[in-house]
Amino acid sequence: MENSMQTAPTDQDYLYLGISGHVVCIRKSDGEELWRTLLYTLRKSFFTKKSKRSYNLHAHVNVVVEPDGIYAYTLGTLYALEPNTGAISWCNELPEIKDSDFCTIGSANQTPVAIAAIKAAQAQAAAVAAAQHHD
Repeated sequence: MENSMQTAPTDQDYLYLGISGHVVCIRKSDGEELWRTLLYTLRKSFFTKKSKRSYNLHAHVNVVVEPDGIYAYTLGTLYALEPNTGAISWCNELPEIKDSDFCTIGSANQTPVAIAAIKAAQAQAAAVAAAQHHD
């Protein structure tokens, strides 16, 4: 498959949110939602052994914005998204890490402060999820 990633917007007028199995692009100036992409995982059927798309609307999604695009991770799969449309360019079902809810996505473009903030937010989300699970 040809890589057709577009350059991510550089005016920093956008927020990319990972929410309940989706990546959502919001324009910061007016809060308008520009696009929403539902992420999927491929699951093999126990009976037919065929793969099919599976959606988890409660899945935690990690998102990182890079100069060459938007990257998201959920439930053991890493995705590359087109920044202007949200279309999935490619996905990598990371073998043997299936169904892992949390990860930290780091890159050369992130500062240590940004990575620490991401880890803190993930720890808080994990604590909330654990508390809800025990209720």
